[in-house]
Amino acid sequence: MCGVSAPIRLRLPAEKIGAAGGMAASGLPGLELVPAVAMGIGAMCTVMLTLPLTSTLLATLLLAADGLAVMPLVIVAVVVAYVVTAHLTPAPAPAEQTPPVPAPAVAPPHVVPSS
Repeated sequence: MCGVSAPIRLRLPAEKIGAAGGMAASGLPGLELVPAVAMGIGAMCTVMLTLPLTSTLLATLLLAADGLAVMPLVIVAVVVAYVVTAHLTPAPAPAEQTPPVPAPAVAPPHVVPSS
């Protein structure tokens, strides 16, 4: 897709969905708009990218001056999102153990005597 790497393609929708979820959650008692948006962006980026440190920094840097003030809330949201994602993700199926196939015997190359 236009040479854009996968984390960048996932990051942009995650920011928008997280911000929308944060705006929806800002109506909860005691939660203002800026911390809610920061928590939503951080949590959604963590779920989509599974990069908690990057998601924390991304949410903090996107909010510029307000980012440092809400960083503790973002850290908590990112940790909770990461732990829940790790817990809910199913374990990969074990690979089937097949016996190794022996290599076919190769005849040694014939040496042609030079005359």
